[in-house]
Amino acid sequence: MIPLARREAILANLKQAPFVSIADLASQLGVSQMTIRRDLGKLEADGLVMQVTGGVRATNRLHCEPSHDEKSLLCGIQKDNIGREAAGMIPESSCIYLDAGTTSLAMAKFLYHRSDLTIVTNDLVVAHNLAVNSNNTVIMVGGLVRAQNLSTVGHLAVNTLDGLSLDMAFLSASSFDSRGITTPDPDKVPVKQHVARMARQRYLICDSSKYGQVATYIAVPAGMINMIITDAALSDSGRNALLKAGCDLIMVPFN
Repeated sequence: MIPLARREAILANLKQAPFVSIADLASQLGVSQMTIRRDLGKLEADGLVMQVTGGVRATNRLHCEPSHDEKSLLCGIQKDNIGREAAGMIPESSCIYLDAGTTSLAMAKFLYHRSDLTIVTNDLVVAHNLAVNSNNTVIMVGGLVRAQNLSTVGHLAVNTLDGLSLDMAFLSASSFDSRGITTPDPDKVPVKQHVARMARQRYLICDSSKYGQVATYIAVPAGMINMIITDAALSDSGRNALLKAGCDLIMVPFN
C-alpha cells in the first residue's frame, strides 16, 4: 500500500474511534510500526492528527472560542505554574504585552508586587486586576469588545497598539500545534499578528491541553514564536514537533 493510501486509511480509522493504537494500525495495514510512525509524523505535521502515548487521535477543530468563564475552570494549577514561570523572566522596567486569556490572568497575579513595568493588554479582566492590585503602568487596548471572553479585537485594537514599543509579548491560545497559534475568530488575527511583529521577543503561554487542537485561522506561525512555556504533560511527539518547528520550550513541572 502506498503512503497516501495508508494515511487515508489511518484517517478513516479515526473517524470510527477517538483513539487508535500504533500496533493495531501496523497489523491492519501490514506494515511495521516504524512505517506507521512515519505516516503519523506526516499527518501530525499537516495538523490532521495528534500522536499520544501508544497511538494517535484525531485533532479537535475549534469552531468558536470558549468563554472566559469556561476557560477559568480548566487547568488552574498548570496556568498558575506557567504564569509564575513567565513572570519570573521579565527584566526590570520592561514594556510587555499580555494577551487576552485566563493564563495571562494567572500570570498577572505574579506581577502585583512590581511597580516598574508598563503592561499593555487587550483583556479587560487582566487590566482591571493589575490596575487595582499593582502600581505598574497599565495600558488598555481599545477596540471592539468580545463580551464572551472580555477582550478587545479587530482593527481598532490594532490602531491602539500603533506607536508602542514592546520588549516582550506573552501570547495566549485556545489551540496550537507545530504550525503555530490558530483561532476560530478572524477578528483576533490582526491583533495577535500586529503584536507579534511589534515585540522584540514573543512567548506563547499555554497549557498542553491546547496542543493538537486546531482552528481555521493561523494567527501567529510557529517560526515567529521565540519560546513556548507550557506544562510537563505535553507529549513527546508534541515536544519534538515544536522543537523541529524552531520553537524553544519550557515545560513547567507540576508542583
